[in-house]
Amino acid sequence: MGLRTLAAVTTGIAVISTVVTANLWRELYQERKLTAGLRAEMAGSAGHVRTLLQGSRLDVRELAPPSDNPDAVMTAAPPPPPPGGLAPGTDISEQELLKDPAYRKTRLVTLRSTIEQDFPGLAEELGLTGEESARLFAVLAETRLAMAAEAPVTDGQQVEPAVAAQVTRIRRALLKQQSDSLRALLGDARYARWQEYRQTQAVRLRANAYATALARSGVPLDSFQTRTMTTTMIAEHERLEQDILALGGTVVQANPETRIQALETLKNRQADSNQHVLDAASRFMSAQQVEILRRQIALQGAAGRAVPEP
Repeated sequence: MGLRTLAAVTTGIAVISTVVTANLWRELYQERKLTAGLRAEMAGSAGHVRTLLQGSRLDVRELAPPSDNPDAVMTAAPPPPPPGGLAPGTDISEQELLKDPAYRKTRLVTLRSTIEQDFPGLAEELGLTGEESARLFAVLAETRLAMAAEAPVTDGQQVEPAVAAQVTRIRRALLKQQSDSLRALLGDARYARWQEYRQTQAVRLRANAYATALARSGVPLDSFQTRTMTTTMIAEHERLEQDILALGGTVVQANPETRIQALETLKNRQADSNQHVLDAASRFMSAQQVEILRRQIALQGAAGRAVPEP
């Protein structure tokens, strides 16, 4: 290899390295942004507690479980773009990068991997074949990427209301398109099960996090134990959600004492729910597994979030 060729190769490697570094940073930021809605759902009951504590207004709707209706999802303002909308050290926005087929393909692979982790046990729950599973996750990844492409570049400034409204309309249309594609793929019966899964997704993620923690502690759950724990947690979650809705009806905006009472009651019911999960777990887990699960639930409560760090 001649010196000129070697220099060209070296320069090319340096350029590629710079682009890859920028892309990796953007991927980290973008994943956090694109999954912000899901992470909010994962706040679970802890999020309802914070609503009780922080909100100056409260009614039953504020305490209700998050809706899976695409229109309801889009009532909030779209998530903010990266600072300036540009990759660090570059003048290229995400929208411009997504015009590159190679970059888009790489982002889809990254999103696909993230999305699969966000839907534990989905293929088994819906009875999907390998091909159907691949198509479903491809639809979800394409939607998320399309939403990223529509995020406004604001240079750190607040998004204009008209721009935000337009982005909201586009994102709502993308979610409608996703819904139609999934219904065509799954059929009406399995699509209904998909919607049911979405209502319990936060609990399933929490159960999956507990299972991961147990595996990392050297006492992994088998498939029966994992399914049983997940089913138990879903049942407890549904009961707790009913309690939350009922408590919302007891809060009188003009009487702060009612908010305090509702909060205290909710804390007690959350503790009871956690204990019910542990009592049930003792019937199909070893003592060591139950103790680790107990610690994980305690860490969850101490951190004030729904999914503990394994």
